Amino acid sequence: FQFSRHIPGPSVGISHFYNITKAIEIYDKNIKSDGKYKFAFLRDKAEILYNMGNDDCKDVLKQAIKEVTDKELKKEWEKVLESWIHDR
Repeated sequence: FQFSRHIPGPSVGISHFYNITKAIEIYDKNIKSDGKYKFAFLRDKAEILYNMGNDDCKDVLKQAIKEVTDKELKKEWEKVLESWIHDR
């Protein structure tokens, strides 16, 4: 599963950021939600922030890594985080 390194145009990035932030809020408010997939929303939000040039992406990705349960995915995302840290 690969993530793009660029979202075309700042307005698209802002729109994606708003949508994923809203999705996380809705997910958190859902009584039936067990938090099982929140890490995926957080990973998407981190990617959007990264593509917008916002350094908050690192903190959001750290949160996603903390919540993900799949060990292979966790290792992959830790590598991404490491590259983001050295990238900026």
